[in-house]
Amino acid sequence: MANFSTIVELYRASSKPSFDGRSFSATVELTDNVHKLIASLIEAKGSFGSFEDLELDGEHIEEDDILSLTEGSISYTFITPKNNGAERFYREEKEFIGINSIKKGTMPNNYYIASIDYCSQDDKKPDFILKIEKTCSIIKSLAEIAHFHDTKSELNNYRLVFVRNSDAKSTSIALETSFSEKMLECDHIDDGVLKNIITNDSSTMPHYAEKIGIFRNTLVEFISEKDYTFEMLIQKWPDFIHLFENNLSTYMSGFSFHKARKEVATAEAEFAEKISKITNELTNKVLSLPVSLLASLGIFKLTNSYEILVILSGIILTSIFVFLILFNQEKQFFRICHAKDIAFKPFNTESIRYPEDLKVDIKNALDELNNNQRICRRTIRFFKFLSWVPTFVAIGIFLYKIF
Repeated sequence: MANFSTIVELYRASSKPSFDGRSFSATVELTDNVHKLIASLIEAKGSFGSFEDLELDGEHIEEDDILSLTEGSISYTFITPKNNGAERFYREEKEFIGINSIKKGTMPNNYYIASIDYCSQDDKKPDFILKIEKTCSIIKSLAEIAHFHDTKSELNNYRLVFVRNSDAKSTSIALETSFSEKMLECDHIDDGVLKNIITNDSSTMPHYAEKIGIFRNTLVEFISEKDYTFEMLIQKWPDFIHLFENNLSTYMSGFSFHKARKEVATAEAEFAEKISKITNELTNKVLSLPVSLLASLGIFKLTNSYEILVILSGIILTSIFVFLILFNQEKQFFRICHAKDIAFKPFNTESIRYPEDLKVDIKNALDELNNNQRICRRTIRFFKFLSWVPTFVAIGIFLYKIF
């Protein structure tokens, strides 16, 4: 069954004769392959072009006669199909880039360019085709993110409108998509950055809306600054992508700094609250110490040795319990301090790239937390000492009464 590739195979089997934009003529030996190609095109009944002036060894023959022939020298003129719009034979690259479909970012599925012997079904693509495909990809992507575009228009190209809003005023540009040989002189037409934005959405890409907005604003800035046309934009595409990446990096850095500042504030409040909670719990734990101290002083009034020993034992046990509770509180305090050091370590490591005001905020937060940490640590140590004061007093009084 014939298809577009059949025409290309016949053209190549005929030693790639001259193509005038309408037809090509050749004289070839009627090999099995050539016979098969010609027969399949004849059987397609004009769907993929038609033959004129068929001759075998210099004598005119009808199309139906070719089916029964097996050898000889056949001459023919083949008129290439043009009823499928852009899917046809092209004489040269300039003719190909002049078609309307690629001005809207759509490559034809089947085509052949005679000057470079390239068919759309070939595995290896020349740089010329790769550049056109990337430019088409850029056109489609721009049409997708433009604020306004006329995809339903009957015009041969797109008119893409982008608007940049600012506090003072809004600026807009209109890009008329086009194709020219100059556009393809650029060696670095990279559609990867734009394609990466388009192929994602808000649910999969962080800062999706922001990236789209930055791209639009950068495009308006780049075009309006020097009044570039679409052709000039493609020629300067590497410069534009560089500007976009710089603007995006600036935004992401600002976002990162804002996020870091927020995380520092959250961490400071969290650890300050935990240290304060430890201090409050310490106060509750040592409320029994004044009672124990009064009990130890009450030993003065006792005369019964048994009663004195009972009171002394109770005071000692109370001191032990309070001390163990304070010891556990101290361990918990150390864990909080360790967690604080881990939480703030990334901020200290990355501080070299932070702005000065953020560095000051981090330093102040750490200074305040370290100050609270010192006070809490000293308080724990002081209370641990106080936990034994009733015991020391009671033992002293006990020894005094005995001796």
